[in-house]
Amino acid sequence: MVPIGDYETRPISDELWGLMKELRRERYRLSREAQAQGGMCVTGFAWGFLSLLAGFGNFGNPSPGADFTRLAREGTGPEGLAKYVDIAEGKGLMPVCGAMGAHLGQVYSNLAAQGGIGKGIKPEFVYQPGGCHALVKGAQLCADLLGLPMLHIETPRGAIENAREYLFSQLTDAIEWIEKHTGRKFDDEKFIESTINSIRARVMWAKTCELMKTVPAPMTYREAMSLRLPLVAYSYSKRTRDYMELLYAEIKERVRDGVAGTPFEKKRLMHEGLHPLYRPDILRWPEEYGAAFIWGQFFMAFGAWRYTEDGHTIAAQSLEEEGIELRSRENALHALVDIDLPLEGRFEDTESRRALYTIRMVQDWHIDGVMFHLARRCAALNGGILGRKSELMKMGIPVGTYEASEADPKEFNEIQVRENFDVFLESLGLTKMGQTLVDRDDD
Repeated sequence: MVPIGDYETRPISDELWGLMKELRRERYRLSREAQAQGGMCVTGFAWGFLSLLAGFGNFGNPSPGADFTRLAREGTGPEGLAKYVDIAEGKGLMPVCGAMGAHLGQVYSNLAAQGGIGKGIKPEFVYQPGGCHALVKGAQLCADLLGLPMLHIETPRGAIENAREYLFSQLTDAIEWIEKHTGRKFDDEKFIESTINSIRARVMWAKTCELMKTVPAPMTYREAMSLRLPLVAYSYSKRTRDYMELLYAEIKERVRDGVAGTPFEKKRLMHEGLHPLYRPDILRWPEEYGAAFIWGQFFMAFGAWRYTEDGHTIAAQSLEEEGIELRSRENALHALVDIDLPLEGRFEDTESRRALYTIRMVQDWHIDGVMFHLARRCAALNGGILGRKSELMKMGIPVGTYEASEADPKEFNEIQVRENFDVFLESLGLTKMGQTLVDRDDD
């Protein structure tokens, strides 16, 4: 017998799911075809400042592990992520971040047959903005393997004036570097338009995330991880900007109508850390107990955020809301700096402030418990995580942990992880509801 839900639910519209998938296919086609059509082609773990690349026109952006997303979605069989992690480790990359292993394993695997990235594709350089030490090292190895120059933009921590000036100078120099290495001319108008699109799209995602403060939450964590995907590599497109506007409008409508992502929210949960990408169903496990993940570090990723002095996380304002009009290359470069290192709220990036942000998010999103993924072999994700766990426990917030890897299936012990989840959920006073939930595969 299926329990009667506490809240009304209805699916996210097919229009939104269809647009999300269409945008992802469009970006994928550009990655495979732009070079053949005379456009620029780069590779790398390139998720930042993409509007700068768009200033050179349509560009291809295949990742080093060109089929990483498909391999993660299709699981851990003989052609899955584990195969490519094994290939990378066989080349001596051990210990290595699971994601980097899976990406670089594909590069090693394709070197002879396809040139490393894909059939008929020869990137002009490796582009690596920001990221953790593993991303930067992975990009460097990719550049070495493919015999390509590498452009690295270091993203400083903390919105202090020196950091802002340093980032601005790097972005300015990057344009000249690309012109020199590719012989292509930078188009200021295309750059300005792409920057406006990217900032607006990121602001609208942050505003959408703020709607999750509502009880009941209007969508699930699992749905959000799929619906935000066009932001990852295509935020600079006007179509993505329009899509994010539609997404915000629909989620706002669900809030107005009291429509929930799941029929039960007996406990509202936060997931800290990146979940195992090959097991997205883990994000729905709490629903078996009538609980739901509704917030977390990677839920909010790629949004444009600001922080108040007392630690609250709020959506940034759009350029239109701030009355800013971009009219020059310099204006647009400053806008890119401002969106990540804002003028207001200049706070030192310390563990104590990160802990404060976490505490305030627990309060603002009405969180009843936090599950931490202690990702093996990922120093970046685990940095300060035990300190944040300790601070939450001091507040009386129930905390659970599990160990796995975001991208290496060999590190996933389902029996152990299930036990960790069961213990955590039962500590919240929950019991299994005796229903099986079907996970909608929209990745």
